[in-house]
Amino acid sequence: MNRFTTLTTLCTLALAHQAAFAGPDALSVKVSFADLDLNHSQGVAVLYDRIANAAKAVCAPLEGRDLKSSTLFRGCIHEAITGAVSRVDQPRLTAYYRQRSGAGMPTVQIAQK
Repeated sequence: MNRFTTLTTLCTLALAHQAAFAGPDALSVKVSFADLDLNHSQGVAVLYDRIANAAKAVCAPLEGRDLKSSTLFRGCIHEAITGAVSRVDQPRLTAYYRQRSGAGMPTVQIAQK
């Protein structure tokens, strides 16, 4: 299996405000993980943290105090992390992501009287 040494996380935004950013380079960050062993949980956790931090940096222009900005910021981070995990295509990282994000977990609904 090929070992990736660099991953480019891209946050693809379907926003009208996208044109306000400084072009596609402002929406990507390279995350290196050649130093990590993804066969061990510690390496997977470190890579996930790197991806999450890169996503926060990429999405920072959307961060704001109002509800709309907050929602866009969180959505951007989610999309960036999901895309990066998908590109790495390592089962252990995918499982770790699902555990952290609650993806694939059953939804609990509480009924009201």
